Amino acid sequence: MKYFSLFTLLIILVSGNVYAQIEFPALFGDNMVLQQEFETPFWGWAEPGEDISIKGSWDHNNVQTTADKNGDWSLKLHTPEAGGPYFVTVNNDTLHNVMIGEVWICSGQSNMQWTLEQSMNDTDEIPLADFPDIRLFYVARNNSDTSYKNCYGDWKECTPGSARTFSAVAYYFGGMLSENANKTKGDHGSKFERPQILMIDGKPSCLYVPSGTNTDGG
Repeated sequence: MKYFSLFTLLIILVSGNVYAQIEFPALFGDNMVLQQEFETPFWGWAEPGEDISIKGSWDHNNVQTTADKNGDWSLKLHTPEAGGPYFVTVNNDTLHNVMIGEVWICSGQSNMQWTLEQSMNDTDEIPLADFPDIRLFYVARNNSDTSYKNCYGDWKECTPGSARTFSAVAYYFGGMLSENANKTKGDHGSKFERPQILMIDGKPSCLYVPSGTNTDGG
């Protein structure tokens, strides 16, 4: 299967990302995808009173804020049309290989957990799954009775190695979108039981989280 459009599949694996004394949720890191033409929220934790400055290489405009008395901070960074790769500078540190595009969420139960290597034609498809503009971010399951401000995961470029254990449905869905849109896409794999609605650029996408688990974006 060949995809020529810029596109991104989104999926997760580690906890937070720490840059100097600034900490991000796992959602922000190298290889990430940001929603195009959007006031994209960034948030994280730092020492109380620490100044935070973020800018994207697409325009070099600084956006600044200060961590509150609890060390929490948040701001919004305006993104351009789909494209990349770019980098995002956070104070003196840099997030590399950042793409701008559409972020999609793929979710479900056992059918969504069926991986590419468990699907038909896997021996033919997996070696072809080399699409560096497609990004995978897998949300690891983590049941809890309390709210979390973070999750486990990291961004990966789509390669035969990373696609192998990715949801087959999400992978092929991403391919279909890529073939039908000349944009970078982001496909967020979150395959759990209780539905919530996440609005992305005015369009609803279905997000599932484990029963009893709450996520708090800060």
